[in-house]
Amino acid sequence: MDELVSVVVPIYGVAQYLRQCLDSIVNQTYSNLEIILVDDGSTDGSADICDEYAAKDERVVVIHKENGGLVSARKAGVERCTGEYTAYVDGDDWISTGYIETLIRFDELRKADMMISNYVREGKKQVIGELYFESGYYERQVLEDRIFPKMLYADGFYEFGISQYQNKIFRTDLLKKYQNMVPNDISLGEDVALTFPMLLECNSILISDKPLYHYRFNEDSISLKYRERTVSDSKRLIDYLKKALPTDYGLDNQVDYYNCVMALVNIVNTARGGFTRGFGKRIDSLLDYLNETEVQTSLKRCDFRNKKMSMSKRIGLFFLNMKLYRTAVVVYTFKHTLAGIKR
Repeated sequence: MDELVSVVVPIYGVAQYLRQCLDSIVNQTYSNLEIILVDDGSTDGSADICDEYAAKDERVVVIHKENGGLVSARKAGVERCTGEYTAYVDGDDWISTGYIETLIRFDELRKADMMISNYVREGKKQVIGELYFESGYYERQVLEDRIFPKMLYADGFYEFGISQYQNKIFRTDLLKKYQNMVPNDISLGEDVALTFPMLLECNSILISDKPLYHYRFNEDSISLKYRERTVSDSKRLIDYLKKALPTDYGLDNQVDYYNCVMALVNIVNTARGGFTRGFGKRIDSLLDYLNETEVQTSLKRCDFRNKKMSMSKRIGLFFLNMKLYRTAVVVYTFKHTLAGIKR
């Protein structure tokens, strides 16, 4: 008999997308599923949609809880899991009908601790992800020699060897261990905080080049608007990665690299606030963060001369390396303002 696979869907404020997500799960070609919907205190009708699907399909279980954020919702869901494997699907994403079957049956003789598919970024344009590693089954020695040294940094700025998205199925016991380690107050890079520490304990992974996970990229999303807490959230994420990832396999250098990614993320986030009241205060806060010793040390250690990098990323890194932080914010603010006018 096919092993039971749990599917956990954290849900908050995604009513307009939720039916597409849930239909994609209940209509999977692999039917031995336990579908756990975690309503994280939604007030937009998502909770009613969850209950509707539970009434129609006995495989669906609904957990209603007070709002606690994505990490809290995932913990509540994974605690309920009884399947040997567990998949996460975010409530505004969806999966192709063969997603679970393709990964579970990838190698009938060997089951991996982590199973990864390619993904599609769904926005105004549909963009298929580019895998760094070829499709296949990877055992421990290969993971140590090839995968781990490139998992967070694959030779190009903001290019991961292993995708940070939730296009994965995990062995449930490993997932429970590492999900429960992630602090609930991690609210930026939740997938990074979970995936990469867990990956280091895997004895095997498999990678499929089939683009079966559909990640919704919404240009009006709150994630693309100014967030007041991005500086503190990024520092919290980096602190956690430094504790959770050992220095083996060159991971200390990879965390430095990711700290540089966060530095540019914070410049862009500051720019998203526009030339509005408080612009100077936002820049001062940003400069305090960028001039911290830990960030400066990371910037000095990282070499980003990869020729494959896009021009916009090269420009951003030029600003960082030359410490032209104010100039960077002004340039990106003009860019963000013009983009808003065009929309």
